[in-house]
Amino acid sequence: MKKQKDPETADLFNVYYLISFAVLLVAGLLLIFFGWDALANNFVAVVAGLIPFSLAAGLVIKLRPEYGKGYLWLMIIGLVLIAVTRFAGLETLGKIVYPVFHALPV
Repeated sequence: MKKQKDPETADLFNVYYLISFAVLLVAGLLLIFFGWDALANNFVAVVAGLIPFSLAAGLVIKLRPEYGKGYLWLMIIGLVLIAVTRFAGLETLGKIVYPVFHALPV
């Protein structure tokens, strides 16, 4: 079994997978400790966007590395738009932005 430190297998997509599953772990722990009420927090909604975004970015970088940087920038723009709509109280725009950027990784 090769390790991440090996130059042949040390790729950036592994970092994105790690981010995705770490956020998933933290989200699960927050649900265990605080219950479903934790989902009402705006910060949780923004951070939860990291799960599909980082997982999809890892797949894009692994399978189509030429699109990696552009896709990563698109996901950063999506996270910023989600954060702006959540914290600025733009619920109508948020109902459009959130599903669109959650559907892009698919």
